[in-house]
Amino acid sequence: MRIELEVDLRPAGPGPVAEDKPVVDREISAEKRRRDREERALRRIALARVIEARIAAGDFDSLADLARHCGVSRASVSQVMDRS
Repeated sequence: MRIELEVDLRPAGPGPVAEDKPVVDREISAEKRRRDREERALRRIALARVIEARIAAGDFDSLADLARHCGVSRASVSQVMDRS
């Protein structure tokens, strides 16, 4: 039985050329982060309105009850109620 093994120990090379790498436009990234923050704020406002309406209607005994029903944490409900 004969086994042959060839190993190439040369360096792999410089890697991808700068032209091959994706270009990240900082202005576009900043704009996306700004939009994400705005969307989170709008969702929080919408949740606050739903919470206030349901509390005013007397649908829930406690904020924990409300959090379970809305599918959010009690901490989120507390934060929303503190800010509104």
